[in-house]
Amino acid sequence: MILRIWLGDEGPTDQDLKDGDIWGIQDDAWVPGLKETQKWLNIKLPEYGGDQSQLVEAEYAVGTPAPVILHARKYYVKYWELLDPDDLAIVRDKTQAFPIVDGSPFGLFDITRK
Repeated sequence: MILRIWLGDEGPTDQDLKDGDIWGIQDDAWVPGLKETQKWLNIKLPEYGGDQSQLVEAEYAVGTPAPVILHARKYYVKYWELLDPDDLAIVRDKTQAFPIVDGSPFGLFDITRK
């Protein structure tokens, strides 16, 4: 599976996405476009056999006319501790694309509960 990791903080509240949050999951055959390689860090972890519902939990708040889905991310990856400084600079620069990281230096045990 390919984990899509959010880069940077979306906002100051708990409902906002935070740096390192697992935003979503794609299957191994997924090929990201340019915008997807600029906006997220994509990490391929073949040993992860779960699905998105195990890592991302939707929460609903009262809204008008329909409920508002909040960003309830249950897990994150401290990618900044695992990438070398040059790669980290590229990943955090939203104008540059960064290819899918295939495993190393990331592993299953780098997924952390929030």
